[in-house]
Amino acid sequence: MNCYLVAGTNVSAADLSERFGQYVYPVNALAWVVATDSATTSDVAEAIGMNDQAQRGGIVVRVGDYYGYFDKALWEKIEAWRREA
Repeated sequence: MNCYLVAGTNVSAADLSERFGQYVYPVNALAWVVATDSATTSDVAEAIGMNDQAQRGGIVVRVGDYYGYFDKALWEKIEAWRREA
């Protein structure tokens, strides 16, 4: 599975859970990590409804490598999702 960082306005945890099920982890009120078999960032953005016609703006970044200090549960989720591939 691929992991993506999603940050946006007018995007909610409920929207993401509806599209990605259990593969959503909140980073803060406007950002989440999601896991999916989708191959591209544009696939993920389209699944969320981000496009030039929508009122849902934001950014999707594929997580290929990562480093930082955050809740240990996030790192564990990312590793577990990546192993599901």
